Amino acid sequence: MTGGAAYWNERYAHGSTPWDTGITPPEVVAFWKTHGDHFSPDALVVDVGCGTQTNLGFLAQRGVRAMGFDLSLVALLRGLPRYREARAAGLGVGAAVASATAWPCRTSEASYVLDVGCLHTLEPDQRSAYVLELARVLKPGAWYHLFCFQRLSPAPSDPEQRRFFLKGELETLFDEHFVTDLEQVDEQPQDGKHGTWRLMRSRR
Repeated sequence: MTGGAAYWNERYAHGSTPWDTGITPPEVVAFWKTHGDHFSPDALVVDVGCGTQTNLGFLAQRGVRAMGFDLSLVALLRGLPRYREARAAGLGVGAAVASATAWPCRTSEASYVLDVGCLHTLEPDQRSAYVLELARVLKPGAWYHLFCFQRLSPAPSDPEQRRFFLKGELETLFDEHFVTDLEQVDEQPQDGKHGTWRLMRSRR
């Protein structure tokens, strides 16, 4: 993972976080509008790399048990007002400091996992561990909702983009454990990359 905890703590401490918009993506809102009635109140949903807990708060408001984790303690502390507000409202919400390669969840516990921009920060040799943890934590047939960046060039000049996925790499990474062709929405290419939303289900 780029720079480890110190790197992400520094980014959040200095406000160098353009991804932290305070707005839950419309793709996530749309999923819960369509599928939310199928989740029971005791269903566990997980936000990987939850940052300042914007999406974690949204998930908790759906009437499920919402748990998030992030490598950055600073990010979680910045989201503490949202956490306290959710707890005061009686919502089931929890947050922890943890790595995306070692999840603080029990096996076959989660009905939905959300990742908005965490996976593409991992180094290639960490991604297999991430997928194994994801497959371990999800119940059979449970949902995985991913946003990540894909790069247009095999060898981009921007070193940050070298971590992004090439076309076809996501399918290779997930096909063993997930049904990957449920939904795909690609953004318009810009600055050598484009964002992609993927909706998958666990095969187990």
